Amino acid sequence: MWGNYIPFLAERAKKLLIGCDPRLVSIYRRRFPDSDVCAYTDRMLSGYRYRVFPEIEARMKSGDIVPDYACVIGTAPSFEWTSTDAIAPHPDGFLTADQERLSDIQSRFSKIGKKPKVGLAWRSGLMKAERKTMYASVDALGSLLALSEHVDFINLQYGDVDDELKAIEELHGVAVHAFDDIDLKQDIEANLAIMQACDIIVSSCSAPGMFSLSLGRPTLLMAQGVPWWSFGAGNRAPFAKDAEFFADGIEGEWATTVGRIAERVKERLCL
Repeated sequence: MWGNYIPFLAERAKKLLIGCDPRLVSIYRRRFPDSDVCAYTDRMLSGYRYRVFPEIEARMKSGDIVPDYACVIGTAPSFEWTSTDAIAPHPDGFLTADQERLSDIQSRFSKIGKKPKVGLAWRSGLMKAERKTMYASVDALGSLLALSEHVDFINLQYGDVDDELKAIEELHGVAVHAFDDIDLKQDIEANLAIMQACDIIVSSCSAPGMFSLSLGRPTLLMAQGVPWWSFGAGNRAPFAKDAEFFADGIEGEWATTVGRIAERVKERLCL
């Protein structure tokens, strides 16, 4: 989420040094070619996790770079995002898909069929007991999956979801297309390519939804309540080009929310 502010930093800094998850290095280097991007390393000390940046640290010790400022990304926008009206996506967008990966996914999509493609992720990867009511179960997806006559559904749910995909087919008679050779947890480049090739994304408020809105793709987000990161903008994410929240505020009750999303998909895709 906060990464959507990086384009603003990149255009103002003489040199921007970005430390990030190793899975994002190639993505950030493509988007910010004039910045130095390096991966962090996790270290555990006295039961606490620390993220360090060996490449940047080595260059600082050698005197190759002398940063003027250091800031965690969640703090950086606070100096400008002082009101809802002050928050906006960067005109040039944030993330982009790798063109070779995109071409590969488009080729795969063409073999599935000519119908519009709807990317789908319904929960977080962290599903402790207290979090289960925060996300829709596959049982609740019926009204959305009923659109399968008009669209193809593409899996964006990372992790071991074989049983859930099987349950979707058994419960709703719909096959959600998944690519067994792609690890959606580890291969973020593949996520971006799939999302870029989709016509619209339906996701919980979790990583797939964040990646989609960071690409600027039409993103419909399922939520129990409007998240704090709407920053007072109601049913939209103001830092994203095209992201809407669908929240009905009833704990564990998702049928109404999913039904509203289904209607919005029909409207957006002119079905």
